[in-house]
Amino acid sequence: MGCIEPHARSILLYSILANILVIAPSLHMLQVYDRVLASRSIGTLVYLTLIVVGALVVWGLADAVRSQIAVRAAAKYTVSVAPKLFAKMAADPKAGAKSGKALRDLATARGFLGGRVFVSLFDLPFIPIYLLIMTVLHWSLGLLTVVGIGVLAALSGLNVAATERERERSRQAENDATAFAQGAFQRIDDLRAHGMLSTFLTIWGRKTALILKETEAAGAKSARYQAVGKTFRQALQVIMMAWGAFLVLHGDMSAGMIFMASMISGKAFTPIDQVIGGWEQISRGFAAIRDIEALTGPDKSIQARMSLPEPEGRLSLDAVAYAPDPGKPDRTLLANVNLRVAPGEVVLITGPTGVGKSTLIRIMVGAVPPTAGAVSVDDIGQDVWPSSQWGRIVGYMPQDIEFFPGTVAMNIARFDPEATEERIIAAAKGASVHDLIVGLPEGYRTLVGNQSFALSTGQKQRIALARALYGDPRVLVLDEPNASLDQPGERALLVAVAEARRRGASVVIAAHRTSILRVVNRAFTIADGTLQPLTIQAAPPAAPAEAGPEAARQAAPPAAGQTSRVA
Repeated sequence: MGCIEPHARSILLYSILANILVIAPSLHMLQVYDRVLASRSIGTLVYLTLIVVGALVVWGLADAVRSQIAVRAAAKYTVSVAPKLFAKMAADPKAGAKSGKALRDLATARGFLGGRVFVSLFDLPFIPIYLLIMTVLHWSLGLLTVVGIGVLAALSGLNVAATERERERSRQAENDATAFAQGAFQRIDDLRAHGMLSTFLTIWGRKTALILKETEAAGAKSARYQAVGKTFRQALQVIMMAWGAFLVLHGDMSAGMIFMASMISGKAFTPIDQVIGGWEQISRGFAAIRDIEALTGPDKSIQARMSLPEPEGRLSLDAVAYAPDPGKPDRTLLANVNLRVAPGEVVLITGPTGVGKSTLIRIMVGAVPPTAGAVSVDDIGQDVWPSSQWGRIVGYMPQDIEFFPGTVAMNIARFDPEATEERIIAAAKGASVHDLIVGLPEGYRTLVGNQSFALSTGQKQRIALARALYGDPRVLVLDEPNASLDQPGERALLVAVAEARRRGASVVIAAHRTSILRVVNRAFTIADGTLQPLTIQAAPPAAPAEAGPEAARQAAPPAAGQTSRVA
């Protein structure tokens, strides 16, 4: 929370001013009873009233300003923490289960820091000042106020202790239900197709009922403590007035001090009341901030790194291993994978389903960290490259394609703020998908992602290929790029791969369909977690760079009906 310390200091300064000025009505009451009524001076009454009204105006402004500062503090905290939180989520291969909670924690922290309850915490340090004033009026009034504050604080502590378990269960149940609903909505089509909607609604209803049960249990206990606290608070005010009258009757203080004591004691009790009433928000707010700080702690993987010279594109994998469960390193999916891909070379990785092709591809592009070993480009480790630069030099097409909420153009450009129409269209033409995009309802401005315009699987693959080609990356990694393509789509893919090879990119493709062999230099299969070389018919040599895309176009695609073979 270091980023909001200047705001906290400002709130404290305005709180000092506000808590000094809020005493003005009490002093006004004292002067009216002890001075004005005794002197019967209307002029004194007018002057005193004007002074106090002016003080209250300044108090109102100070109170409003500190509330505005709290809102700014919440905004500052969000701006400071959100990028770190997003970077941490992006660097965590298991972030999917955590991201929803992390974003909810951020919203909770923002609401708490910008809310009235947070500001009321700055009034707590002034309780001793009010106690001192009560003691100056009469020591017994100070003692009575201390007892009252102690009882209210004890009730607050009992409230917290009695409801903490139910509130924690409620938070866990809420996180569970939200994660369940998010997962269901991401596969809503599958739910409809399998007729599972009613089943999932029943399960979600049970989870929601658990939230309500725990929340109701916590609320019922809290309500009892709050009711006792309010009753005690009102009774204490009555006792304070009665005891003040008793002291006046015994000549220990003036009549005006009765009302002043009542008002000052009320000011002393108010911060406690606010904390008791807002304890749920306070506990959730601090818990969210604590979880966010634990999540966004120092991490070398997301620290800023120095930009490096643009690489040639030599991709290397050295002794790469991967175990799905780090706690069981003996159960590896990949073991001792070594590979060198030179610029202008196309490597195919094939094999049965489930042997680890997609996992190896994801390790190559940095989507998943290896359990052991290293991935490098131009002999520079993957973790050394700045994230933004790595994204420029590596083009990636995943097996499961999803687009981010935005236009087709934005997705092709990977949301690059410096993207130009020329570069976007060049990538689309490189994937032979320009005409398809132009035919969409809004062309390149067609919205995709988050249930926007529904693209077919083949259309998604071809646009995803354009995204991978954007910026002419030095390394191109494609996972099952032809799984859902028709013949024109396959031909476009072959042309794109041949052109990438021609311009000197290192290309790695994971695929089942062998039509891609026409542009492949080397092929491997995964067996027992390692790469085993395959013998293939030699691919045509890469056309020289000056020959242009047309040479690649002529070299790439097979004639209709022709196939390539793996020996």
